[in-house]
Amino acid sequence: MVNTLIKFFQEGGIFMYPILLLFAAGVAIAVERWLFLTRERMVSRSEWERLMRHLYQGDFIMALEQARKSRAALANILVLGLNRVQKNKSSQSVEKVMVQGLMEFVPRLEKRTHYLATLANLATLLGLL
Repeated sequence: MVNTLIKFFQEGGIFMYPILLLFAAGVAIAVERWLFLTRERMVSRSEWERLMRHLYQGDFIMALEQARKSRAALANILVLGLNRVQKNKSSQSVEKVMVQGLMEFVPRLEKRTHYLATLANLATLLGLL
């Protein structure tokens, strides 16, 4: 199997080296994003469980205090919602504020993922050469 891959690489010519670099960059981005998203998911899940205990009990003040202490994005979005609940009981108002908070966090989740499509397109074009 390894010999077949080496032979395939050698027969590909000089353009196989840039393709290999593009592959390495793509793998690096994918691994970094996977690690980031896994860490964010774990932090958010633990924060969510802690905050939901307070919310189910109706203790919004304690939930708000704990959410303010947290650095998880989910907690920050919840802080926006809980602040709005204290000012205005309208569910539409709360939902609107939380969606706006989410829109601020989404770019952090999608950071560098657009490079993957670019690298894949470049590798395809180099392969055609």
